[in-house]
Amino acid sequence: MVKKLTYLTPEWKRVHMVDIVNEYTGVNFYDITTVEEARAAAKEHNVEINDNMLYGHILNEFFRAESRRRISTADIRLRPPGRNFAAG
Repeated sequence: MVKKLTYLTPEWKRVHMVDIVNEYTGVNFYDITTVEEARAAAKEHNVEINDNMLYGHILNEFFRAESRRRISTADIRLRPPGRNFAAG
């Protein structure tokens, strides 16, 4: 049996992670080209990072710290196959 996919309407906004971070924090990761610059930006904006984190990790921490909690359109949670919500 083939299941038909149902898409949600209206069309969901597609935005690059760097653009979201820039919109909500003012930090433009398009202009940050080195790990040192990313670490300096994290320190300036009180984003917690550790010494092992590279550019992408730091960008993700900015996203997690500031942007993620503000995105209301991404609030759809799908149940993994074979799992019950009540079971966690």
